[in-house]
Amino acid sequence: FTLSMDTSSAQQESGELDVYSNDPNYGMMPFTVYPTGTVVGVPSLGLSDGGTPISAGGSDDFGTANVGDNSSHTFTISNPGSATLNVSSLTLPSGFYTNTWFPISVDPGQSAQFDVEMDTSAASAYSGTMTLGSDDPNHPSFHVTLSGTVDSGATPSLTLRDGSSTLGNGSNDSFGSVYVGTAAAKVLLAA
Repeated sequence: FTLSMDTSSAQQESGELDVYSNDPNYGMMPFTVYPTGTVVGVPSLGLSDGGTPISAGGSDDFGTANVGDNSSHTFTISNPGSATLNVSSLTLPSGFYTNTWFPISVDPGQSAQFDVEMDTSAASAYSGTMTLGSDDPNHPSFHVTLSGTVDSGATPSLTLRDGSSTLGNGSNDSFGSVYVGTAAAKVLLAA
C-alpha cells in the first residue's frame, strides 16, 4: 500500500494509521503507525518591467537616450510562490545603477519595486547581465541582459535667410553694386 500526504498547502500534518493483519499464525494484530510531516512553502521569483514580464535569461532594452537625459526603468519583483521570497542581492552591469537597498523580502502573493537607471553622463552603448540572487529554488540566480545607448544628442543646425532666400553653408550673398563710402548692410534672419 502507499501512504501519501496532502501537500497542497504549507502545513503540519499528523495522523494515525492502523493496519490489521489476517495472518493465520498471529490472528488479528493491530499495527499502529503515527505518520507526521511538515509541508513547507516554496518562494518563486517573478520579474517585470512596467507590467511586461521578463523570464530568467531574458532581456530588457533601455532604448536610446541623449546625454543628460533621465533613463530609468521600474522593475517589479513578484512572489507567486507559497513562502516568503528573500532577494539577497542585485548585481548590475557597467553603465547601470540603482539607489535601492538589498536584501528585499516579498511575502507570497505580494510584490516590491526597484529602479534601475542608465548612466547618461556621456555617449556610450551599454550591455551586460543584471543578476538577482534569491532563495527561489528554481532560479537562485535570476539573470537578465540589460542594454541601452546614450547618444550625444541632435546635431545643431543653422539656417540663414536673406529675405525669402535661404543661404546654405558656403553660399554667396550679394550686396549688389555699392558706392565707395556708403553704408552697405543687410538684415539676415538666423533660424
